[in-house]
Amino acid sequence: LVGQKIERYPKLVERIVAEGHMLGNHSYSHWSFKRMTTRKKLNEIHSTDALLSAFDGRLHHRMRPPHGYVGADLLCYFAMHRRSFVYWSYDSLDYQDHPTRVMVDRLRADPPSPGDIVLMHDDSDRARDALAVLLPEWLRDGHAFRALPQEAR
Repeated sequence: LVGQKIERYPKLVERIVAEGHMLGNHSYSHWSFKRMTTRKKLNEIHSTDALLSAFDGRLHHRMRPPHGYVGADLLCYFAMHRRSFVYWSYDSLDYQDHPTRVMVDRLRADPPSPGDIVLMHDDSDRARDALAVLLPEWLRDGHAFRALPQEAR
């Protein structure tokens, strides 16, 4: 979750936790880390961890950096502090401005493989609408969905 969105939609975060989902850190502002100083990146991460902690009591949360950019500085910091990133292995391309049916057709033709972490976004209806079609099909075909394990406290 993005910190600014956590502040804007706290009831949604409460619902996410109540439904048993793991909270993850996606920075405070969602600006690319590519041109940020290390201090600014860490402020983005720590601010969001603090916001998330108010909902689930965890001090640290798995992190997915905005736009997928990590950088050597964060890799070193996370390694030294025994923290982990979550990255995707399958890009749904839901951010492309195509009709939902195009996304559905593409995902049917080349579906995620077992164990994939699928990148999707909640800033348009495309992912939601595509999943409304595909999830029942995938479940019928025997696909199973699992949560990632929590990061150690």
